[in-house]
Order: sequence, then C-alpha cells, then structure tokens
Amino acid sequence: MTPTEVAVRMYQVGFGDCFLLSFTYGPGDVRHLLIDFGQKSGVKRRDGGPAMGDKALIAVAEDIRGRVGDGLLAGIVVSHRHEDHLSAFGIPKVEEIISSLHPQVVLRPWTERPEAARDEGKPTRTEGRYLAGLAAATGMAEQLAVHRFAAERSVAGQALIGAARSELPNGPAIRALERIGDAATAEYLAARRPGEPEVSTAIADHLPGVTIDILGPPRPDAWPPIRGQREDDP
Repeated sequence: MTPTEVAVRMYQVGFGDCFLLSFTYGPGDVRHLLIDFGQKSGVKRRDGGPAMGDKALIAVAEDIRGRVGDGLLAGIVVSHRHEDHLSAFGIPKVEEIISSLHPQVVLRPWTERPEAARDEGKPTRTEGRYLAGLAAATGMAEQLAVHRFAAERSVAGQALIGAARSELPNGPAIRALERIGDAATAEYLAARRPGEPEVSTAIADHLPGVTIDILGPPRPDAWPPIRGQREDDP
C-alpha cells in the first residue's frame, strides 16, 4: 500500500514554519502530517504593523482542520523548540483545534523528553555551576522579553530583547505539545548511532509506503564532534 498522490501545503505564518503534508491512498483515504507551527514574535510588516498574530494563526489552524476533515492526522513533527517552529501550539484555541484532530503521534527531538535528566546529553561541562548558569540565563531572557519596556528605549535594547526571545524555552507551547502527546503516542528520537539500523517511528505505521529518515539531532556520545561545533565553519 503506497500513496498515489502527495500534496505539500506551506502556510504563510510570517517569520516561521508550518507545513501540512497530505498523502492520498485512495478515495476517502487521505492521511496528513503536520510539521512545525510557529512564528517569530516581534516581526513587523513594512508599514510597521505586526506580520501575524493569534487570530491569523488560529485561522491557519482552522484551515488545517478543514483540510484534514474526516481524514487521519498521522502525526505532528516539531523539529526544535524555537518559537518560529512551535509557538502557535501555545495559543489555547490552536491547541484545541489541533487536539480535536486526534493526531496519532507527536514526534520531537530526544532533547525534549520531559523526564530527561538535565545532563543526559553529556554536554561539554556538566558541573552544577554550569547548569545553574544556564538556568539563570534563561531567567534573565524571560525578564527581558516579558518586562521589556526599559530596554525598548534604545536600539541596542531592542536587539537584546529579540535575542532573549529567541532563547526562551516557549513554555506554553511545550506544555501544549505534552498534553497533545499524552493523548497520542509521544516519541523523542535521535539520529541513529553508527552501525545501528535506521531509527523507526510510529508515524510510519500510519503512512504505509512512505520512507521516513531521522536525520538528527544526534546524541553527543554517538557523534562527539557536536561538542565542539562552531558558529561559523567554512
């Protein structure tokens, strides 16, 4: 059993990503896969107005519901936790709409597993002082992004707010995805280790005839060079 047709819909969500893949297997048998759904906050149009907003993202969710209809939402894939890839899930109405489609699988990277130990990935430094510093940095980013009025008075301050927003853990969206995952099969996958067979995912069970490759992220113990990755590398 293989699909006879595949449609890829790329939604306009401003600075962000939202893809709906639809696989047609036959009359009345269309199965869907949602990949990411978010937008970067603070982005404005040329006229100075917001590029998008909650109402626009809710409208996108409604269109997704209309496209899926009585078909099967095989799964949701969230590539990573930056807001331009998942923030829409944190809007209560969007969560309600997507939940109503009963996705079968919610697939996220291994780094997102809620019960994972803080040092599970064995970062370069795992001592308590380093991890405490990361937590403190997140707290400062939250303060900058939420209580931003003083910083907004300068261009440098506005740039700092933007940088802080990009580092926030996007709590509302993460919690919404965990709730959706509780009603589905939640998977947290990593790239395969050298010499091991390809990583399998339950999404493949709902999309027969479709090959799915898990490209990343790798675990540091499987791909040591990730410990020393650089911002720029020719």
